Amino acid sequence: MAVAIWGLYWVPLREIEALGLTATWGVAFFNACPLIVLFPYVIWNRKIHVQHLRAVAIIGLMTSLGLTFYASGLVYSSVIRVTLLFYLTPI
Repeated sequence: MAVAIWGLYWVPLREIEALGLTATWGVAFFNACPLIVLFPYVIWNRKIHVQHLRAVAIIGLMTSLGLTFYASGLVYSSVIRVTLLFYLTPI
């Protein structure tokens, strides 16, 4: 199921761009949705998370940057090219 969702991730991004919103704003919208859901959890359990705040912030920043670049690539280039580059990056 997750493969199908990631495989179709580019469709709403391109539709948002077709409506006139720039692609980067579409990517920002899709990346902000999990933030809205997770923010109350982090605030509620902040005493547990405060000791690892720096590490979590760095991990979150790097993960979101990677996802942002991947999603922006899906909008600005062909899906097959971006997917190949994404999976061949470690090589």
